[in-house]
Amino acid sequence: MNEWIEDQAVLQLIDDEGEEHELHVLDVLETAERDYVICVPADGPEGEAYVFRMMEEDDDTYLEVIADDSEFAEVQRMWREKVEGYSEE
Repeated sequence: MNEWIEDQAVLQLIDDEGEEHELHVLDVLETAERDYVICVPADGPEGEAYVFRMMEEDDDTYLEVIADDSEFAEVQRMWREKVEGYSEE
């Protein structure tokens, strides 16, 4: 997985408490309805990942936490299928 991080975008996110977090973008999953960003912490434990919904409003793009369990499960399924496709190549 680390090879995917090379040359990828880095996001600086500020949480609700004002703390800044650096995340590396692993991938963007595009669907007909929405796009999702898969990220890993720059200094976090290996294997830890975050999924955000990409939203656009007035020419601005921002990330939103996925609160809906079924939507989150669907994104996990899509990511798992994509990763398994890579490992089969």
